[in-house]
Amino acid sequence: LGSGKTTLLIKVAGAISRRGVRAAIVVNDIGEVSVDARFLDDFGLKARQLPDGCICCQIAGDLANTLAILYSNIQPELVLVEPTGVAQPWKVKRASEYSEGAEGVTITHAPVITLLDASRIDLLLRAVRRAVESQLRDADIIAINKVDVADAASVAQARDAARAVNEKARIIEISALQAQGTEALIEAILNEQSVRYEDHYLQALAGQST
Repeated sequence: LGSGKTTLLIKVAGAISRRGVRAAIVVNDIGEVSVDARFLDDFGLKARQLPDGCICCQIAGDLANTLAILYSNIQPELVLVEPTGVAQPWKVKRASEYSEGAEGVTITHAPVITLLDASRIDLLLRAVRRAVESQLRDADIIAINKVDVADAASVAQARDAARAVNEKARIIEISALQAQGTEALIEAILNEQSVRYEDHYLQALAGQST
């Protein structure tokens, strides 16, 4: 909570939408999204039209069901998912792939981005280290946020903590509030891919059998 996920999502989704990409945001709690727009309650899925043309909706029941309904009604080209702060990224991938059968589509995953709050890094590592490390471990990109307000020592501590857990992830320093460094995230979302859960699972099985 308070790491800047929703702020980052809205700014990134708006920038992507302005490029002509039909984008949607799926969040765990739409109440956190502060926009002046009306609710749509079709199919029990609460949604808002955001100012830049993208749609924001709340996870309804489960992610697979939400994505299937969203695709059936809006057919977005890109969906940005913000789960709860303690969700494991690989479970999000697995759940999203469950939606493919309902709509007959194949999902391509953009990079998994884990947001790390540099302004509270010491507190996070002391209070919820296991959850933090779990999310860092699954990330393709680790975005160290709030570099505009965190001191240099805290940013360095966040970078060291991220690298200690995940040697392969790309680390990008950003300020979601000031839109600093976010262009690199947008380019990654639009142009890079992350391994599908089913492929990762099969690779893990193959490794166990050799």
